[in-house]
Amino acid sequence: NMRDLVSLHELDGTLRFASNSFKRITGYSPTEIVGRSFYLWLHPDDVQGLRTELDRQLRLGRVELHTEFRYRHQAGHFLWLECLAASVHDREGHMTHIQASSRDVTERRRALSALRESEERFRRIIEFTSDLYWETDAEYRFTQLSMGAQKYLGIVPRSIGTRRWENPFYDAPNEVWEAHKADIAARRPFKDLIITMVDPELGKMLEYTSISGEPFYDDDGKFRGYRGIGRFITQQKKYELDLAERTRQLSDVNAELSKEASRRRELERR
Repeated sequence: NMRDLVSLHELDGTLRFASNSFKRITGYSPTEIVGRSFYLWLHPDDVQGLRTELDRQLRLGRVELHTEFRYRHQAGHFLWLECLAASVHDREGHMTHIQASSRDVTERRRALSALRESEERFRRIIEFTSDLYWETDAEYRFTQLSMGAQKYLGIVPRSIGTRRWENPFYDAPNEVWEAHKADIAARRPFKDLIITMVDPELGKMLEYTSISGEPFYDDDGKFRGYRGIGRFITQQKKYELDLAERTRQLSDVNAELSKEASRRRELERR
């Protein structure tokens, strides 16, 4: 009456016992499969790997197997089974057969596959819509940086495990760091944190970046860290700096013109 599939196998894989649950889960009654090789119902892509690992353990004299494989249902489709198997030994320590317990994990595999596809779509969208995607743990240490950081700056390997303000590639005034630390300590989202990315070895500026992020939590409401995006704004920053310089120069010219106009008015008055 167990829900799991319980089976006993000869050392060559031949089934010597199958529980009644095989009929309910796989469509085969025990009488249809007992006495035949278990490998007959496995997906062709899974047979060699399972057989190789099982043969290796048999040579070592003990089987302790935890694996997943695809098993053909009587209707023709494949189920994913999670299997725990162990060898049974006689009093002299010789292996006599293998006992196994398996369960249907098809829905779990589908859910994991859907989750991976969703994460991949999310990652690709992030890659297309921003220059950087990043995540930190609850201690604010980087756990993930997208390929944008690797492609354009080459900083990923040396940044994982560091906090943003400890990272030698990131530079900002102390007051910027203090305000940022206050935001994350209060678990507040932050937007457009302007940081200069530098080459610590050459001492030159690489990029201006605008960083935005928000805290995230697990299903129990426990704080897990921060995640967000970043944009390279070097060109925009150059325009802003150039505009500020031109504005300063124009202001200086206007000041000189104003002085000249005052001087001429004074001369006319005299």
